[in-house]
Amino acid sequence: MRKKYTLLIIIIIVIGIILITCFAPQLVCEMRGGRWHKWSFWQRFPGCDLPYSDGGKICNDPSDCESNLCLYTGNNPVVDASANGECAKWRSTSCVNHYYFIEKGKIVKQMCVE
Repeated sequence: MRKKYTLLIIIIIVIGIILITCFAPQLVCEMRGGRWHKWSFWQRFPGCDLPYSDGGKICNDPSDCESNLCLYTGNNPVVDASANGECAKWRSTSCVNHYYFIEKGKIVKQMCVE
């Protein structure tokens, strides 16, 4: 009888370790305000996408943002036109998703290099 309980306890511990290993990273990510999804360039593996502290703030230059990304968010961009941008909200933001940025208060088109 004692061996049955010992085996049961070992099984419960192993299952617990497996569950913690599989789900802890996602829970920690979400507790830190992140979102868990496939966000790399190739989108093959899920990971934690954490927000920038100043995400969404109005900017005129990449140096205004923690992310160093001042994104053009309007419609019909005209290169070299004056405009304000918005600091990137998520660490997954890259030139893969955005092609127009703001530098020194003007719209610029970026080459996408990942």
